[in-house]
Amino acid sequence: MKKAPLFLPLVAMLLSALASCQSGGNGKTTEVVAVAGTEAETAAETLSETDAASDFAAEAAAFDALVADIGGAAIENEKAIDAAYLTYWSLGEEVRTLVTQYDRLQDLRSELTKAYVVKEYKSTRIPHERLLIGAYVCCTVPDIVVETDERMRDMADCHIDFTWQAWNPEQHAKYGIGMFVWGPQIGLPAVVDTEEALRAQTAGFSGAPEAVWAVYSTDEPQQGSFERLGMISPIMTEELIPGCGYIATLLPLSSFGYDSAYYDAYYMRRFAETVPSDFLCYDHYLYNDNGNKTRQLSGALDNLEIASRLCREFGRDFYVIVQANHSEKEPMINITADKMRFQAYSAIAYGAKSISWACWIKGWGMDNVLDDEGGKTQQYDRL
Repeated sequence: MKKAPLFLPLVAMLLSALASCQSGGNGKTTEVVAVAGTEAETAAETLSETDAASDFAAEAAAFDALVADIGGAAIENEKAIDAAYLTYWSLGEEVRTLVTQYDRLQDLRSELTKAYVVKEYKSTRIPHERLLIGAYVCCTVPDIVVETDERMRDMADCHIDFTWQAWNPEQHAKYGIGMFVWGPQIGLPAVVDTEEALRAQTAGFSGAPEAVWAVYSTDEPQQGSFERLGMISPIMTEELIPGCGYIATLLPLSSFGYDSAYYDAYYMRRFAETVPSDFLCYDHYLYNDNGNKTRQLSGALDNLEIASRLCREFGRDFYVIVQANHSEKEPMINITADKMRFQAYSAIAYGAKSISWACWIKGWGMDNVLDDEGGKTQQYDRL
């Protein structure tokens, strides 16, 4: 903001000082000096207000020019649109009232949002319109989870929408819970290298129950398997089980030494480019002991940012698996309700469409949601 010329307040100060020093005479000198001082102060204030108004108008014009310079498709100008939006709300209220391009900025943001909306899901069995909560059952003792109505009610009461690797489609359907299953659980091959082999091994396949929402293809695949997964995915979701999803849980950033650039370009992006799917999913266990806790936390947030950005770019739903249990190597670690909240809310803040908790029952780690006999632990109450 421009300042009033220095001489005006100085004149006012001198005149005021002179007035305060006057003594004797008929008092007219004091009165004249006081009036002169007031007029000088008023002139300074008026000039300052005029300069301020000019500055406000200049700031508003600069912002309008910034928005006007954003051309082309919104999806190609995401950073510029985000920067303009943040700039708008950093302006003072006096400036914002003078801005004329805010409606256009809002139109650009709406266009950007529409560009990120998946137009057509292949996995139509999955309710994509809401946040989904999953329970990672693991394959060691899955029958305990679904063998009784009581345990299925416990899962439904905990707002679990789907399970990983559990079986019993009748029980799942009864309680409105979906299933992400391994291929062999429904008669599909676990590993196949060629399309010819896949078709040969699935020649007699007769479909999957409606409770099966997705086929869980593989856990933490390496880049060398992406071509094979890319071959399998469309056959699985369009021919063998129409409407079913095809999902893999990718490695976390920590598995790459927190090398964000490599992980982004050569791992997660490579998967998105190679494997047709409605999802990008990875697992990350923030509270397992991996040395530098500060680096581990910043790495977790970096991982969320990379996955979130790639999901928007490729039109995928962002799925993440987080921890309800902890490593047996660190028996004193306690996954408290606050630690669960942090994992869940940070994932939601980055746009996650699904959060799954590992483990529902013993697969790895300790203090799972259920004990080895299927009884509820304190982790159930926390969830």
